[in-house]
Amino acid sequence: MNKRIWLSLAHMGGREQDFIKEAFDTNWVVPLGPNVDAFEQSLTEYLHEDRYVVALSAGTAALHLGLILLDVKPGDEVICQSFTFAASANPISYLEAKPVFVDSEKDTWNMDPVLLEEAIKDRLRKTGRLPKAIIPVHLYGMPAKMDEIMEIAGRYGIPVLEDAAEALGSELNGQRCGTFGELAALSFNGNKMITTSGGGALICRTEEEARQIALTHAGLEASQVTFLKSKLDWDDGRQVYEIEFYTANYEEFDYEIDVATGEIVSYDYDAEGYTPPAEGTTTITADQAKEIALAKVPGATVNDIYEFELDRDDGRLEYEGTIWYNGTEYEFTIDGYSGAIREWDTEVHRR
Repeated sequence: MNKRIWLSLAHMGGREQDFIKEAFDTNWVVPLGPNVDAFEQSLTEYLHEDRYVVALSAGTAALHLGLILLDVKPGDEVICQSFTFAASANPISYLEAKPVFVDSEKDTWNMDPVLLEEAIKDRLRKTGRLPKAIIPVHLYGMPAKMDEIMEIAGRYGIPVLEDAAEALGSELNGQRCGTFGELAALSFNGNKMITTSGGGALICRTEEEARQIALTHAGLEASQVTFLKSKLDWDDGRQVYEIEFYTANYEEFDYEIDVATGEIVSYDYDAEGYTPPAEGTTTITADQAKEIALAKVPGATVNDIYEFELDRDDGRLEYEGTIWYNGTEYEFTIDGYSGAIREWDTEVHRR
């Protein structure tokens, strides 16, 4: 009995010549247009997740762009699996970063979660730095053990770029491959599930997801706020969603959400509708104000507070200060009477 499963050549669907004729008839000579737009939209709808799909020249280009969005720089390290096509690792070298190979487990032939964590600990011990990204591959369309991989990645704060080049249509526990990580790459080369002869796509986060990240952080629901701004922009070399909204009490929130990772790059809170109490109202102490600020930054201590002072603004007493902790800067203003946080500004400084 022959147990081999042979790879098949791509089959034509019957309408290819119609599209070629249409291109000639309309003199359409550019690589983008309504057909590419429709293809991206169809893929987005198929994935059933809050993701956006961008068509590119190749699956390798998708991995390359994904690593750029994840801010991989020369000298950084990126974890990838050893049993895969060279294109999974080549984009790491394009950026002058270093691939760190992790072996496979026997069930799926994909990245071994146990060895993944060992590799993270090893690089942290030897270099003092965490790898910049993890690239698991769904080899031959077999889903990697993404639940375990994502749990480990989340614990160490390392973004995941899925190589789903061969996995369009594959699912793990009802979730499509390519929707687990912060980003994912698809390929439409001649040997893939769907082919356009060449080409690929990058799966990334949507504006709606960025809004939800901001709302969750603020502890609010969409029905409780009015959105003033929600747009795609660039900040310090990385692409971000700028999200701005306010509540019925005129509390204003401003967020920058990293497109690639969903990380909150910065946020600002301002209680515009505040009315100061009458003179003579009891004030809180400086120590109490510091405790209120530190409660919002788990792990930080009074030694992490700088530039702390009592100030008066428009007739009201305020404590102002800055917390530097774990690579992040927090600037705060606390009402001197009630202890309410009047302003809170967070900026994550890049590693």
